[in-house]
Amino acid sequence: MARKRQLLGLVVVSVLFLFAFKTLNSRAIESKESWLTTLITPTKNHNPSAELDRQTLAPPSTIPLPAEYRAASLLNLSEPLSNFCRDRFGLDFLENFSRCRAGYCTEDSVTDLTCFHTPEPGVPGSKDSFCIARNGLAFDTKRRKFSIKCQAQDPAPQEAGTCAVPYRNIRSYGYLTGPKYILNEWVDFYETTVSAGSGDSQPKSDSYLVLLKREVESNIWHAINEVMAMMTTFDVLEIAPETTGGDTGLFSPDAIPNTEIIVLDDLPDGSFFELFQMFTGSKPKRLDEWIASRRVDETTNTIHPLGNVIIPFAGSANPLWSDWNPIDCADNTMLRVFVQRVFDFYKLPRRRERAPGSRVLVSVVVRRGSRHLLGLDTHLFAAAKARFGGAADLRMVDFEGMPFREQVEVARDSDVLVGMHGAGLTHAMFMEEGRGALVEIQPDRLCHWGFRNLAKMTGHKYFVAGASRVVGNCYTVPGGLAGAGEMQIVANDGTGVPYDTSRCYTWTTDASAWSFECSDPRVTGGDRSFWTCKHRDANDEWYKTCKKKEAADIWWMTRYIMEQDRFVELVGDAIEAVRETWMS
Repeated sequence: MARKRQLLGLVVVSVLFLFAFKTLNSRAIESKESWLTTLITPTKNHNPSAELDRQTLAPPSTIPLPAEYRAASLLNLSEPLSNFCRDRFGLDFLENFSRCRAGYCTEDSVTDLTCFHTPEPGVPGSKDSFCIARNGLAFDTKRRKFSIKCQAQDPAPQEAGTCAVPYRNIRSYGYLTGPKYILNEWVDFYETTVSAGSGDSQPKSDSYLVLLKREVESNIWHAINEVMAMMTTFDVLEIAPETTGGDTGLFSPDAIPNTEIIVLDDLPDGSFFELFQMFTGSKPKRLDEWIASRRVDETTNTIHPLGNVIIPFAGSANPLWSDWNPIDCADNTMLRVFVQRVFDFYKLPRRRERAPGSRVLVSVVVRRGSRHLLGLDTHLFAAAKARFGGAADLRMVDFEGMPFREQVEVARDSDVLVGMHGAGLTHAMFMEEGRGALVEIQPDRLCHWGFRNLAKMTGHKYFVAGASRVVGNCYTVPGGLAGAGEMQIVANDGTGVPYDTSRCYTWTTDASAWSFECSDPRVTGGDRSFWTCKHRDANDEWYKTCKKKEAADIWWMTRYIMEQDRFVELVGDAIEAVRETWMS
């Protein structure tokens, strides 16, 4: 009897053990799947507060989006978009942005300072913002600042819920940009202001000043993001009602003739400056130029009254600027609308005219500053042209100094865009959507995803391969200077390595011999680079060779090399991919 009890007890324990094991194992598998999903899905694609934010938004606006957005959204022929892609790059981005608004002045303030917010997916709880100030505005010509009658305060919880942020958390960005920087450096807050209270203090509600502080003037990637951010600002204000449920937006296209952009920076105009005319029809004014165009009240040294003052969305906050993480969004309505508006601005057709039997046009972008690929415009280009010139048209393109209208045309007409990593690859957005290929040659270990993301959003095939940095301050000149194998001494490029011919990567002018068997330590400083050992094509396995982001160390290095056979193979793969696209 005792033995039966023991056996029965053993059976019960075994059953309980098996049940517990199965439960724990099931949970372990579930946990593992969750962990894998988190690992594979980049931070930028995950925003745990998104649903909570959506619940606290203002009611949807009854004001329709500009017509081109609806038309552009219908062109998405890819798979259904994820919530993340819709929230960041689709119509939901604008609509939700317009619904997350909060006031930052006390009720008894004359000025109404309203800021709009959108989640920044990379930092849970962080928001990107822009603001508009109305009523009681003036400009102090002595202090060279705008003044507003506003006692700043955080938005009331019942007004904004969790979708807004405290005033102190409104963000600034790099290059001294962003709404918080402008509010801190260019705006004085007063409970009362003598100047704004005198004379005709009622602003003209249909006049607008936009305070623009740019990052740089000559980099197309920075410039495009800034212009897109300006587009977002105007479009959000157009659909954001003045009052809840109202049918009049905070900005109307009818006000364009009364809208001016004031440039707060001292940078030169640059090649992309004219794009800001898309929003006002007139060239932006420098601050001194704007002051000279206004009547100054000499008793108070102020310009008053002013209408609405817009502190726009910053370029660094533009969703397209998601370059250190993979973004698996196969469509971008915001970008499509922007690109079409650029073509409309220049009065260019979106598609190029193609003759029957047209050949693939390959444009190889020359880069002359940092991250210069040695031999790209000589033996590498010559080798690719010798191999594929019978079936494709190949050309060298130097965008530097080219009028931007012409740059857009060159990009649109290209079927394959090839180049070293750099802002010039931004032109891929102007290629015919879904018909081309982008070939990016990246510095070893840079691990930058920006142009891969851009290619995916615009439907282009994407090919990527790595190049190795030249550590020394010398390199072989193909063809030689005074004879075969002649070495050229160049200025120190910041690597800190003194001139030493033993550190030069080759003693031959034969470009086909530039193969270093998994990275010659004299070239890469001793690091074994998997990228130089194998041709890599359009798949994300390539990025798994990156252990960490090392841009700070290599971003400004000047000279890189790549084997001729790998370069030719890379270009050939892109040409073939475009042909297959045309045939499908």
